[in-house]
Amino acid sequence: MGLSRRVALVVLVCLLPGARAGGDEPEAIFDFFTFDAERKVGLIPTFLIEFGFVPSVGLYFFADDAFAQGNAIRAHAGFWGPSWIGFGLTDRYTFGSAAQLAVSGSFQRRPDLLFYGIGPDSRDDLRSRCADDRSQATDALTHLRPLAIAMQ
Repeated sequence: MGLSRRVALVVLVCLLPGARAGGDEPEAIFDFFTFDAERKVGLIPTFLIEFGFVPSVGLYFFADDAFAQGNAIRAHAGFWGPSWIGFGLTDRYTFGSAAQLAVSGSFQRRPDLLFYGIGPDSRDDLRSRCADDRSQATDALTHLRPLAIAMQ
């Protein structure tokens, strides 16, 4: 288990001290972060810690069957001050059991990336920090089951 997952788990358990006394930690955690009986909509805090890099905190939102049956929305936003921000949004629609259409977009600004130079002669003592602004948009149509083709 990576460090970022361990930190998130410790924080979640500490946020819900009453849940530990009852012995139903997973159920209480799910109930705390979801908003309906079927647990199809929820908001979860996120924490990212990478040694040597700037940490971040944020929120992850999910909604299954949003607006229509088979539609799933995912959103994430994270930050650590004005120089480290990131957000993303995915809208996915499943057509029965045959196909899925997904549209995603994201943006990330980080001031803490490492650059060692170019080529095989790059050395550790040339290490420097650099910033990166990255935007991405994707779409995908996925066929979920194999096509049956009859040849005669």
